Amino acid sequence: MGIFERVHVRIYDDDNCEAYWHLAWDRWTAAYPATRFYVGMTASEMTHRWVHPKNVYYDIAPSVQKADNYGGFMIWDRYADKLSNYISMVKYYA
Repeated sequence: MGIFERVHVRIYDDDNCEAYWHLAWDRWTAAYPATRFYVGMTASEMTHRWVHPKNVYYDIAPSVQKADNYGGFMIWDRYADKLSNYISMVKYYA
């Protein structure tokens, strides 16, 4: 077992996160091979520009699933999810 059993990485809908999260994901998953990594995305409709279901399907899911220690997706803010129904749009990609 590594330092952490699970790490939930929250991806934000901003330009810095959009540009560099792939590099950070690859670095972290390689550095801690015994740790399970989960991608956390907000369910808020206000931030669906980059974490739009199409981007999850075409970019985020294929990128993170390459790591042997990929654990899955984590959707945060259940209240916003109930309003937007975001999880129903992305659950099959995980």
